[in-house]
Amino acid sequence: MKTVIFCAFLGMLLLSPEAGAKTKTFAQEDLTCRTGNDYCRSADGRLLTGRVMRSEEGNVVIQNYKNGRPSGLTTVLDEQNRPVRKTYYKEGRKNGIERLYYENRTIKSSAEYKDGLLNGQVDYYTEKGKRKGRLTYKDGLFDKGYCIVDGRKMNIDAGKTDELISCGDE
Repeated sequence: MKTVIFCAFLGMLLLSPEAGAKTKTFAQEDLTCRTGNDYCRSADGRLLTGRVMRSEEGNVVIQNYKNGRPSGLTTVLDEQNRPVRKTYYKEGRKNGIERLYYENRTIKSSAEYKDGLLNGQVDYYTEKGKRKGRLTYKDGLFDKGYCIVDGRKMNIDAGKTDELISCGDE
């Protein structure tokens, strides 16, 4: 049953308007990638432009490439085809919103990136979708924020750190 669901999902994904007429899907074994899959070439040696599907720690990763680097939406799905993470890339770096998900498909966290750095708001949520914290980053450095602890809003004083601060079970 899992295979049927996965194949149906894969078919919808490949036939989606995002896929476009020029998008080609590659298997990981047909590629040569540098460390961290941040720069890939197809089997014929060309810089990769297309979609790659690979397995990673029991999850399925669907990643788009342009001129050899991640570009556009990267989606990570668990064994039941539930989203684990969705991240936008531009020229190989996180650029846009990255969302992490609970198993029940609600958003666990949402973070804004620009040129690979946290830049904007990072929001944390409960499994029921209630916000439990909001942090703000500027050019990769923590600026200000709060977490809800035992029903009380607690401001965070962490200085100008580039660490991603968590509001619990991350």
